[in-house]
Amino acid sequence: MTRSRSGVQIKEREFDLCRQEYEIKKKQIEDDLRSLDDQFSVCQQTSQDLKKQVHSDIIKRYESIKNIRNGLAVVLVWKEVCHGCHMNIPPQMYIELQRDADIRYCPQCNRIIYWEDQSKKVSEQIR
Repeated sequence: MTRSRSGVQIKEREFDLCRQEYEIKKKQIEDDLRSLDDQFSVCQQTSQDLKKQVHSDIIKRYESIKNIRNGLAVVLVWKEVCHGCHMNIPPQMYIELQRDADIRYCPQCNRIIYWEDQSKKVSEQIR
């Protein structure tokens, strides 16, 4: 009997240790979730503030594109290729995209496109 009683006591101690580890991990996850919720709230507020600065027609078109294109409304264009649909855009549009700050749309997928010099990023990554 003492053998089975001591075996049960050992298992109970192991269980208590597991429970303590579980509680510590649970508290850490809950803290992480609270932190993420706070960050999300800040991002939502920032988004609302920025939307007030943009014309309502542009916001409507953005929301429409986002809904149609599974949440991806704004994409990069590099070397005349839209990174949303992977199709070429007209050369003149690519040149204008590099020069202007105007809002442009991909002629194939209708996403909002922008240009960013990727050659600088590649050279920085190599260093």
